Amino acid sequence: MDNYLILIRQIRQGDEEALKKLIESFRRMIYKIIYSQNLNSGDFRFDEDDLFQEGCLALYDAVFSFEEDKNVRFTTYAYVVIRGHIRKVLRDDYHCQKEGFYSIDRSNDHDLMLCVKEDPVSYHREERMKEEIDAFFASLDPQDRDILKLKQESFSYKQIAERLHINVKRVDNRLNYLKKRLRQHLSGEGEEKKSKGF
Repeated sequence: MDNYLILIRQIRQGDEEALKKLIESFRRMIYKIIYSQNLNSGDFRFDEDDLFQEGCLALYDAVFSFEEDKNVRFTTYAYVVIRGHIRKVLRDDYHCQKEGFYSIDRSNDHDLMLCVKEDPVSYHREERMKEEIDAFFASLDPQDRDILKLKQESFSYKQIAERLHINVKRVDNRLNYLKKRLRQHLSGEGEEKKSKGF
């Protein structure tokens, strides 16, 4: 029996002490993954502590996505999830700095990826846009939030449909609708229509 199964079950029931124990037991592994990414070779905005927090978030996600009946040890599964997430964070950060954009298909701690070039004007624009994106995300119904979260985590349309017990066409329709709504929200079009009584 996998030594972590008891902790996993306790965490799924909301046991915070069990979560702390799990994080502590994976601390060395997470840092090993971080150090393997050769951070000195790129101009990343994340330091080791930031990436450790990202690793902890990925470990927490692994607890809830791990399937005990798949004959895979949790340690192996968690390693793959954590490494994949940290690599994705660094890859997204690299592309964001290169391109300067936000995308509904990428995520960070604000749930929707926001990328801006670093200068004083962009800093204030970033802060304002973060507020707008947070407000947009809060306005969504639970299913739309789930669809976006899974899309940001790189799940395919089919995988999202299976997880949420809906059909693939609905996933496609909702994502197209949400992308349009986000563009309108950020451009202020939605507020203009409301003020005009539409």
